[in-house]
Amino acid sequence: MDFVLGILAVWLYALIRPRCGAGAKTALFAGLAFWVLTGLLSTIMWGSLRLFSAPPLTIDALSYLVMVITATLLGAWVYKEAA
Repeated sequence: MDFVLGILAVWLYALIRPRCGAGAKTALFAGLAFWVLTGLLSTIMWGSLRLFSAPPLTIDALSYLVMVITATLLGAWVYKEAA
């Protein structure tokens, strides 16, 4: 599942690349936006259900942020436009 999410994060980078330009800053923005949509919102949902306490949810959200940013930066580094 994480592999599919990584592909979707790079796809988001490819979507915003023509408007924002190629590079690490655009990949960082795409990774952050993807994290907000997938990680932060799900953490808020789990927190509102009160099934888990705040410290494990915070650690999970921050570790997922690092993972998504890293994956998006690496995917953007590999990404090439079709000629």
